[in-house]
Parts: sequence; C-alpha cells; structure tokens
Amino acid sequence: MLYSCGDWSPQEVTIDHEPMLNILAHLSSTNTNNNFVQVGHTLSISEQSEIETDSVITAYWIDGETGDTIQYEYPNYKLTYIIEDANVFFTNLNLDTILFDYFSEGFYLPADTTFLFEAGEEYRLNVITDEFDKAIGDIIIAGKPEFVLEDTIFHLNENNWAIRWTDATSYKYNIEMELDYESYQNNRNYFEYEVSLEEAEWSYNSTDFTFYDPFESFEKDTLIVWMTIQSVSEYYNEYFNLDDNIGLGYITIDDFYMNLNNGLGAVISSAKSDSQRIVFIK
Repeated sequence: MLYSCGDWSPQEVTIDHEPMLNILAHLSSTNTNNNFVQVGHTLSISEQSEIETDSVITAYWIDGETGDTIQYEYPNYKLTYIIEDANVFFTNLNLDTILFDYFSEGFYLPADTTFLFEAGEEYRLNVITDEFDKAIGDIIIAGKPEFVLEDTIFHLNENNWAIRWTDATSYKYNIEMELDYESYQNNRNYFEYEVSLEEAEWSYNSTDFTFYDPFESFEKDTLIVWMTIQSVSEYYNEYFNLDDNIGLGYITIDDFYMNLNNGLGAVISSAKSDSQRIVFIK
C-alpha cells in the first residue's frame, strides 16, 4: 500500500483556450481524388466533439440464419469542430484562382473535379472564415517519380547496381515494398518495408532489415516484391508521424505549427510512381 499526504479533494481547474483553425490540405499532380482541404477548429477540453441532432439514421442488415431483413435506427451526430462555410481557394504565381467547394464533414473539394495541380509549381492556400483570421500556406507540388532501370533482377553479391528513379520535385522519397503475392501464395507471412530517402536511388542494404530480414524469414534465396516510390513535399512525413503518435502522450499543440499562418496543420503534396516488380537474388 502507498500512503501520501496532501489535499485529495476536487480541485477547480481553469483552462483558457482560444480556438484556432486546424487545417489539412493535400494536393496532387497525378490524382484528382487526392485534392482536398479539411477545415476545422480546435476545442477546449470541456467542449463536446460531437452532438446529437434531431434526425436519425436508418440502416438494415440481413439475418444470416433466417434471411430476414432487419431495420434499425440510431441517432445522427454532428461534429462540432468542423467548419462548413469557409471560403477556400488556391492561387498560383500568376494569381489564377482554384476554388474549393464544401463537400462533407469539414472536407472541401475542387469545384473543377478534373483539375490537377502542376508539379514543381508553387501554390498558396487561402482559408477565410467569419470567426478566425485568414489562414494561408504555401506548397510546391510534388512530381511523379518514374523508375529508370536497365534490369529488374538484382544480385545482392554485386556492388555496382542501384534502383533508380527520375528526380521528381520532392522533399523526400518514400520507398514502399510488398511481397509479390502470386509468388508467395503458399506462404502466409506478410512482408512490408518502408524507408524515406532524399536521393533518387536506393540499394539493398542488409542493415535496413536488422529486425526483420525477409530472406531469413522466408528461407529463400530469391525475394520478389512490388516496389512503389512516393514523392512527398516538406511536412508530409512529419504531419502523418504526428497523427500516428497522437495518443502516446508526448505530442503537444506546438508540434502542429507547420507551414500555415494563423492556423495549425499543414499544406502538403504527394505523388506515387507506378508499381514495379523487382527480383532480389541472394
């Protein structure tokens, strides 16, 4: 048992919180579905993140034993931190304007659904609301990497090879590898590898797999994978690393001051290469 002196009665705590805009914008030069701006604001610890509305949602499911269709209803909740009436648009150096319209749950999408942002060009996000100061953020659009390979079969005992791709507009490159499932369909183990580089090339290095060597795990002399290169802008990896670790207790609000003025969050961009089948021979 532990004993301690002190006042254990309830203590009154006062928290002075000034709400701030909280924004995530992602732009793509290759995929129109990856262009969006999410606009919300921060809440104090005493504010509810969602409230029940007067409406209900009706859903259905089929009973697997009887085949009957069962109808049920549950309350509809509205998020309190989203902003639905912001004026959201981008401008380029020529002062052309790209408008974004409200879609749902704080997301704004391009008014022109076919529009693609130009790789290597700089754009400025503008978010105007009634309650907050205008938020702005600048971004250079990431370009799509393309593999530049004379061969796709690599012998690891040779030191004169590297997997290369075009030097696209990028702050960093994220390499992603997954097993070729057709080649390992009888092996249920799963292999996925990710690493970030600044150079436009990568060579297999056994130290990259200190905790998990795919050759040792699969007891094979040949490893067949699908490789994808993702070109990302500044703050892309930093933002999603924060998002992954937000429940661990050491992330503070200061970590979310990135490349926005008058707002938390980030304006980011990414573009993925096509998948390339690569064979490593040990």
